Amino acid sequence: MKLSNRNSRPDREQSVMPLVNVVFLLLIFFMLAGQLTVPEIFRIEPPFSESRTRGGADDAFILLSRDGELGVDGKRVTVDQLRDVVAEWLTADPATVVKLKADADTDSHRVIEVSELLREEGVSSLLLLTTLPGG
Repeated sequence: MKLSNRNSRPDREQSVMPLVNVVFLLLIFFMLAGQLTVPEIFRIEPPFSESRTRGGADDAFILLSRDGELGVDGKRVTVDQLRDVVAEWLTADPATVVKLKADADTDSHRVIEVSELLREEGVSSLLLLTTLPGG
């Protein structure tokens, strides 16, 4: 005796129903996710950044005290000595990145003077070091 099974052949509605459920859930997800971002008022193309950090004795650090005194390699230097040191750095590596660490209370005009001196000596990359608030 052979019995026929009426449910052996899936109904078209039963096979499509899980797909409809998934599409509906995706639609709701994307509607909610789209509302979480704030639209920009105009298109922005952010710049690319490539961070190159160096540590240790190879760093070209210049310290600028609150009183306007200059320091390099743990020694106080004059403007003329600073010119000689920068010339040595640039002779060794013309692409040297010079890092200027100035006291927060240093007169801004003094920071600009030192920056211009470095530019005149041929420094093409100058980083002004800062700290994070509360850090």
